[in-house]
Amino acid sequence: MSFNADQVYSFGPGKIYKADVDAAAPTFAITNDVFSMTIDDEDWSEVGYTDDGITMSFSRSTTDVTVAEELKPIRKTTTESQETVTFALAQTSAENFAMAFNLGITSTGTGTSIMHKLSPKALGAEERVQLMWVSADNKIAFIAYKCFQTGSAETKFGKAGEKTVIPVEFTIEVVTGDDYNWYLADDYA
Repeated sequence: MSFNADQVYSFGPGKIYKADVDAAAPTFAITNDVFSMTIDDEDWSEVGYTDDGITMSFSRSTTDVTVAEELKPIRKTTTESQETVTFALAQTSAENFAMAFNLGITSTGTGTSIMHKLSPKALGAEERVQLMWVSADNKIAFIAYKCFQTGSAETKFGKAGEKTVIPVEFTIEVVTGDDYNWYLADDYA
């Protein structure tokens, strides 16, 4: 690979979408190195503003395979794999609180008199979701097909002028087929 300044990118935060795990995955098409995607607006929704974008992390734990005849390991074996998606929600909607704290929503009322009651779900009944990130230039997308909010969710309600955010960390779980996929326009290859 040679040095290519055209392949040094600044993508910006892009957009984050969520859907139930059983929702149909979006379909992508590409024209002139830009994605267009077809999603069901009833299944997929934007989570809104974030505090500082999104981070996808991928880690592997390994162990050494050793033998008496060698001083160094003869190979490494993977013992664990973990992938996470982390972001801090800056839009503190009922849906975002429910997603972050794994709460159920009960809504009552109509018009401007709607009240949302958010209640904890029973242990073991927590919801999994699909998460998708699409770059601001529509040239890179990432989809995780089954995620569980496993991080510590905490929200600070501070003095006036301080933004309230909801930090979340989703762990990607195993599904049949791919657990996650990256989609890149050809000019990123």
